[in-house]
Amino acid sequence: MLYKPSFLTQAYRGRHDYWDHWLPPMEGLKNIESSQLSGALHYRSRVVSASPGITFTRHKNYVFFDKVSDIDTTQQVLPIQSGGNQIIASPELKFSLTVFRHLTWSNYAVYTLFLENNDDAIRVPDLFVNSQLAYSNIFFKGNLDMHAGIDFHWKSAYYAPGYDPAIQQFYNQDEFKSPAFPVIDVFFNAKIKRARLYFRYNNVFQLTRETGYFPTPHYPGQRTIFDFGFDWSFYD
Repeated sequence: MLYKPSFLTQAYRGRHDYWDHWLPPMEGLKNIESSQLSGALHYRSRVVSASPGITFTRHKNYVFFDKVSDIDTTQQVLPIQSGGNQIIASPELKFSLTVFRHLTWSNYAVYTLFLENNDDAIRVPDLFVNSQLAYSNIFFKGNLDMHAGIDFHWKSAYYAPGYDPAIQQFYNQDEFKSPAFPVIDVFFNAKIKRARLYFRYNNVFQLTRETGYFPTPHYPGQRTIFDFGFDWSFYD
C-alpha cells in the first residue's frame, strides 16, 4: 500500500496543539509505504484444529504522534514521520481441541518481534493471548440451543499509547507502563425457539484485586459488571 498521511497530521491549530508541515522549507509529509506478507499451515480434524503461521510487516515513512517532553509549553503532542523502517515479524498459533463432541478449548496467541523499529514508532505488547473454554449443545428436540463458557484475554506489560482528548488521537509515551492483567469473562448464550438471550459477567478476576486493567494510561478498562439481554421475535 502507498497512501498519503491524514490532513490532521499535516497541519492543525488548537488550544493545546499546533503544527504545520506545509511551512517552508517543508513540503508536507511524505507518502507512507506499507507491505505485508503472511502464511500459515492448517490442520483440522474432528478433535484437533491447529494453524501455525507468521506475518512480516514493513512500514516506511510511518507517521505517529509522540508526547512533547518540554514541560514549559502547552503543546501536548506532535505528529512525527519516522526517517527509517519498522519491520515486524509476528509468529502466531491458532489451536482448538474438542472433547466429548461439545466441549471446545480455543486459543489464539501472537508474539511480536521487532526486526527494526526506527524512532521506537510502534508500541505493541510482546505477547497477546485469547482463549475460550466453552460448552455448546442442543436440547429438547432442537428447541434449546445453548453456548456457555469462559473467555480469557491477556497481553504482556508494555508502554501502551496515551490518549489526547483534544485531537482524539493516541500518542507514544514512556511514563506509564500498562501492566499485564488477565481479563476473564463468564458467559451464557441460549436460543429458545424464536427467543435469544445472553448473560455475561465481565472481568471476574478483578474481584480479587483492588485495581483493574488499563488499555491506555489513566483510562481504566471495563470494571467487574454483569450484563444481560434478550431478543424475542413475535412472528413465525
